Amino acid sequence: MNKNKDRRVGMTELKEIWAEVRANHEIQNGVTHRKLRERYGDRVYHVMGDGWYVRPEKDETTSRLATPGYKALRAEYNVSWDGGDPWGSNIEWLFAISEFLTHEGPGTPAGWDFHDSPAHHGWEPDGYQEEMLADMWDEGEFTMDDALTFGHVLNRYDDMLRAAGLNY
Repeated sequence: MNKNKDRRVGMTELKEIWAEVRANHEIQNGVTHRKLRERYGDRVYHVMGDGWYVRPEKDETTSRLATPGYKALRAEYNVSWDGGDPWGSNIEWLFAISEFLTHEGPGTPAGWDFHDSPAHHGWEPDGYQEEMLADMWDEGEFTMDDALTFGHVLNRYDDMLRAAGLNY
């Protein structure tokens, strides 16, 4: 079974295609693939021994990852990336985004498990990541939605790094 969000083409749909092929006398090698490509374009593919799959159309998440603001945040993240310490690099940005969203935006989603200090009133950028966020925000380089999307990606990556035992 495919582990992505790709949809497996079911037998009902395949039988419909094969019935159409027989009715139109189009039986030839590769006809199933050709007919599926007519329906789904480049989103269709075959997994040997498992069947045909269709990738979802570009969804809202994919579009959000393509905004200029998200790309700008990602570029700054890449500048400070330390391949020898992936968890440290990621968590610095996750904390910075969390601080920013807590004090400048709607707050952080509960799933991020970020708790700001009760003695912390307001946000004064501290460190490279927070200073970059403040400068980029002041320059209008990203939106609050971009910051939330970027934070979701960082949080998911944090989960992956922790599962791999790369946190400390």
